[in-house]
Amino acid sequence: MYIAADSAVFVGGLGAGGLALVLAVAAILGTRKGGDHGLGGGAALALALVAGVVAMGAGKIWGAPDDLISRALKGIVGVDALGEVTYAAVSILLVLVVYFVRWSPRARVWFGLVMATAFSLTGGIWAEATSIIADLAVGVAV
Repeated sequence: MYIAADSAVFVGGLGAGGLALVLAVAAILGTRKGGDHGLGGGAALALALVAGVVAMGAGKIWGAPDDLISRALKGIVGVDALGEVTYAAVSILLVLVVYFVRWSPRARVWFGLVMATAFSLTGGIWAEATSIIADLAVGVAV
């Protein structure tokens, strides 16, 4: 017996689009100012990373942010004036910026969405992280 199957029955089967909706609303409501129950920076970043991966998997309208972000990242990676900038360099840069600069939880949500796309484009261990998140989310979404 799989735990993921039991959890899907427990929550009633959200579907990938439903899970993307729930995570997006949680990120918006959890990072608004003046709320009684706010998310901290780390939680907001983690939630957005998961939301970004789930949205990519859900497709349809949920895939639109990933399409926009991936086009922007391809513009950075494809610039000859910068030399050979790879997706791995962009992923490391995103991690460094999030770690060393103090950002609001709402800003960390945006970074989490960008990181989800960047990590999946990078490949290697970065894509493994998004793959593990996607595998875990499938158990909830079914």
